[in-house]
Amino acid sequence: MRIRKRSFFWQLFLGFLVVMLAANVGLYFYMVSVIKSYVYNIESRNIMRESLVMATDMANNQRTLAEDESFLKTLAQPLDYRIWLINSNGAVVFDTRPIAGSNISRASLRQALAGAANLTVTTNSRLESFLTVARPVTVRGGSLVLAVNTPISGINSAVRDVEKQLFLGGVLVAIASVLVAFYFTRKLTMPINTLIRGTEQVGVGNYEEIEVLNTNNELQEFSVSFNNMIRRLSRIDEEQKKLDILKSNFLSDLSHELRTPLTTLEAFTEALKDGMVEDEAKKRQYVGALYEETMHLKRLTSDLLQLARIESGHLVVEMAAFDPLEVIRGVVNNRLPAARAKGDRLLLAAGGPVPRILGDRDHFRQIVTNLVNNAIQFTSGGTITVRAGVEGEDLTVSVTDTGIGMEEEAMSYIWTRFFKVDKARARQHQESGLGLSIVKKLVELHHGCVGVESKPGAGSRFYFRIPLTGAATAGALGPDPGDQTAGTD
Repeated sequence: MRIRKRSFFWQLFLGFLVVMLAANVGLYFYMVSVIKSYVYNIESRNIMRESLVMATDMANNQRTLAEDESFLKTLAQPLDYRIWLINSNGAVVFDTRPIAGSNISRASLRQALAGAANLTVTTNSRLESFLTVARPVTVRGGSLVLAVNTPISGINSAVRDVEKQLFLGGVLVAIASVLVAFYFTRKLTMPINTLIRGTEQVGVGNYEEIEVLNTNNELQEFSVSFNNMIRRLSRIDEEQKKLDILKSNFLSDLSHELRTPLTTLEAFTEALKDGMVEDEAKKRQYVGALYEETMHLKRLTSDLLQLARIESGHLVVEMAAFDPLEVIRGVVNNRLPAARAKGDRLLLAAGGPVPRILGDRDHFRQIVTNLVNNAIQFTSGGTITVRAGVEGEDLTVSVTDTGIGMEEEAMSYIWTRFFKVDKARARQHQESGLGLSIVKKLVELHHGCVGVESKPGAGSRFYFRIPLTGAATAGALGPDPGDQTAGTD
């Protein structure tokens, strides 16, 4: 991974550098060409202008040839010009720098004799280049050609001086290009390297957010999106860990719950199989125990399946309007025998009118049944009171007992599956430890909430609230005619 990061950095850096240096080199040659052309144009205009001044002066003053020669010599030295006069036959009649040849082309000479001034680049026998102007001039003795030239070497020297300055500037620009390319490459690759390190951490299960660099471009947006993804992954990972813990606890609790009835079934079955029990009464006792354990396993399996359907979202909820008081009375009447068997009084509290609600009637019955069963299980020779009433926009149903109660610490776990306040008592009553967990899930399916209030030795109050729907009054709670042992609260 480190090799790839370095390779990307250097590829991007060299790419920036090559582009910037290529642009600088191209700009250098372009500037040299422009300056060279500019210098040549300036010098060409100068020599054309000076030659015109000379020709005009000679034509206007009509001096003798000797006077013109003196005039031309006076101009040639300060201007560093070679000036000569050529007659119509091509013969040089005057030259400020007498050398072999006129250093002017025949075409240029013909144009000048024809009356057209022209500028050409000429070369002498020593291969030296000159800017040469040829133009016609009228003197006292007739028409001549005035030729003026200046060596290009002087122009080239000036251009070379400029080239040196441009080269030094180019070197400085190249150094600046390296620094600029390095800066921008580092600025671009830092967020990428940060993202790479972040993905590496995700790969090992470390969901830490990366630093968001203020780059004001798509990389900053990508970093923000990456952190949003990290937060979602972190939540998913935490939820997965919780699910793993719940799964582990569930399997542990399930194994524990199954171990005792299965051990009992195995022991009693082996005893009957091996003929160790000969007494008929004892056999009936063993068969009854086997039946009770079988029913316990059946209830446990049924509760587990229902809880699994609720948590997976596959539980069918049939919403319809029903009378909650009617359901509560039915549950109380149904559980009266069990309460009396424990010496308990099962009462209905008087209350005001309660409207019909919209919900699943069967699930509502199971909620109330589970809460009443829980109260019966932990109350002996006491009183269990069921109340229902309207609080704001909610229907509140509570089941209060005078049983053993529980510590405050236990109340935070009471809705957890397989949690049992008194395991010995729960085992005696063949309870699965899933009833209250199912209550909580079913109430939440109706968009409600559950709660518990309890003190050790002072009993407990379990309650739930679900939203009211509908306005028709179903009736009011009153004394249960089926409870012959108790009046109303």
